[in-house]
Amino acid sequence: MSCRSKLVGIAIASMISVSSVAGDSEDPVPVQIGVLAKRGPERCLEKWGPTAEYLTSEVPGYSFTVVPLGYDQVYNAIERKEVDFVLANSGFYVGMERFYGVSRIVTLKNECLGKTYTVYGGVIFCRADRDDIKTFADLEGKSFMSLDETAFASWRATCLELKEEGIDPYRDFADLTFGGPMDEVVHAVLDGRVDAGSVRTDLLERMALEGTIRLEDVRVLRNHDGENIPGLLHSTRAYPEWPFAKAGHTSDLLAEQVAAALLRMPADDPAARAALSAGWTIPLNYQPVHECLKTLRVSPYEDYGQLTLGEVFRQFWPWFLTPLAIIVLVFVARQTQVNRSLRQAISVRKRAEKDREKLIATLETQNAELERFTYTVSHDLKSPLITINGYTGMLRQDLADGDSERVEDDLSRISNAADKMEQLLSDVLKLSRIGRLINPSKDVSLEEVAREAYDLVSGQVEGDGVQVEISLDLPVVFGDRIRLREVMQNLIDNAVKYMGDQPEPRVEIGSRRDGNETVCYVRDNGLGIEPRYHEKVFGLFDQLDPKVDGSGIGLSLVKRIVEIHGGRIWIESEGLGHGSTFCFTIAARS
Repeated sequence: MSCRSKLVGIAIASMISVSSVAGDSEDPVPVQIGVLAKRGPERCLEKWGPTAEYLTSEVPGYSFTVVPLGYDQVYNAIERKEVDFVLANSGFYVGMERFYGVSRIVTLKNECLGKTYTVYGGVIFCRADRDDIKTFADLEGKSFMSLDETAFASWRATCLELKEEGIDPYRDFADLTFGGPMDEVVHAVLDGRVDAGSVRTDLLERMALEGTIRLEDVRVLRNHDGENIPGLLHSTRAYPEWPFAKAGHTSDLLAEQVAAALLRMPADDPAARAALSAGWTIPLNYQPVHECLKTLRVSPYEDYGQLTLGEVFRQFWPWFLTPLAIIVLVFVARQTQVNRSLRQAISVRKRAEKDREKLIATLETQNAELERFTYTVSHDLKSPLITINGYTGMLRQDLADGDSERVEDDLSRISNAADKMEQLLSDVLKLSRIGRLINPSKDVSLEEVAREAYDLVSGQVEGDGVQVEISLDLPVVFGDRIRLREVMQNLIDNAVKYMGDQPEPRVEIGSRRDGNETVCYVRDNGLGIEPRYHEKVFGLFDQLDPKVDGSGIGLSLVKRIVEIHGGRIWIESEGLGHGSTFCFTIAARS
């Protein structure tokens, strides 16, 4: 029997079995679930067909069917409304969200080697006997293979890591090819047809368990040893796992029922076991995926950050009135006053040109920051809303069943999601007020402010056994005492949260002279921060460790307050295990 015939047989069997589970309900409404078939259509149906059966049994009145999609079919299926839900990689999701209004409702809990993962990444590898390939730099001039240019973990995430090391795959590789299914990339490397390749995390481990490869035959380049994704081989940073998303034309009511059913799926359910997963969790924050694609300037961000002069003038024309008026006055003066020298007119034009260039640069920065702020806030606020909607549906069902224990659990989860949304809204409001609501400035002793801030967090500090030393030589500055206390409080709180397993945790608050300016600092001997994250930590909702309590807005507040005071803030840290020093300056009194 040909592969095509076998595939048709599996698809028909899947549709028959899914429909039969629907019971005796009359004419169940068909629902299509598009799934990216990264290891081929046949494996896709075997892996996700049971999930369709599970949903048919859990959502009355509907019959769910899996539709395997190739990498070149995902966008078309959504655009033509051929599928009602879609399960694809995180990069595809970001594009579908931006272009077609797709919304995530849950995130996959992947299971491998007995552990559960809600994040994944890419693996760059070669044969273990290739002594000429041990680092990223050794890949120059070599042949390389990956799954597809739109594959997120196996190519996009990999491409970002390579480019950050100064390697352009399209320029520096001797040959770059793409082909699937993903297993074929692994075999092409191990058979010697290409020098190196990249796949998503967990594939090498799964192929080893299946007996098709041996891990000792593989060398992973820049293996993080579980730093970002504990327990799995990986070469990139971690990104949120595949989201299960609803198409724009799919009703919210059906989406809520599907989300609630998937969140209820036990880890030992046959559908979860077939999918090699531990079920599903509430939708994660996909901002790291947005940032990766923005940096690479690939779909949907090919034109990210570009702003033409025409667009600037149409959107911000009032900003141009002053320099335009100057140019007009100079022109009139030159015509009416003969003694006005030509050099003066040229000087005025040059100043106006510099002002215009400075304005454009400022607007580009503000435009990019506003876009990032809007996306981040909308995504993070949407997660607790989806949780509330999902568990409201579950609450109705549990009330109807008279299951008081599950009713209490549903109410608890709804309350927690509401509390999270309230905290997010409160923090966003607090950030928006910085710069608009300012208390009267006066001389402020940073030593007194540091001690006041310590008193506010002393319960947590002393409970964690952290020793805090406050220097007596901290300077007196001119500023907003309340805001400066927030700076100290957030920096102390941050140092304590990221102390790790340090046996003698210590935080030191002091100052030093750097040339003509005084630099204040909060130094700890905790986990430390890699240099590549020194700017990222000040971003809105950016947390290096999502398991740490907090909304991820504290350091954004600190940066905003310091800049309002005419100062700057930066991090000094040699990386993991070396502690961190947060340094900042406050401008001198005018």
